[in-house]
Amino acid sequence: MNQAADQLFLGRQPILDREQRLFAYELLFRSGTHNAADVTDGVQATATVIANAFAELGIEAALGSCRGFINVDEEFLFSDMLELLPRQSVVLEILETVRPTPAVVERCRALKTAGFTLALDDLIQLAPEFVEL
Repeated sequence: MNQAADQLFLGRQPILDREQRLFAYELLFRSGTHNAADVTDGVQATATVIANAFAELGIEAALGSCRGFINVDEEFLFSDMLELLPRQSVVLEILETVRPTPAVVERCRALKTAGFTLALDDLIQLAPEFVEL
């Protein structure tokens, strides 16, 4: 039996506040014991993070008292799987590859109305097309 198949991998990158205190974790896909991701399917990687963090480990073991930021690409943004996430425990981190089309903006509004917190990933300067988000 493959030992790696029996192991659970989840990357947790600390997110600190301005005073350098732990604020949250970014939950990252990891396919093995090396600290890197080999992502060929963004939806599958996000689904694996969710399954490992919440179904297998449990929210308390994965996050403690912190929130978890989960990378969301455009396909996953429109997935029904988002509805299964614990709204109070996660922040949907919209990847920089997601263009703010009218459909994306409307979906983000619906998720916000449903109680989700959203963040923009890798945002350095707010470009005019992202203002609505």
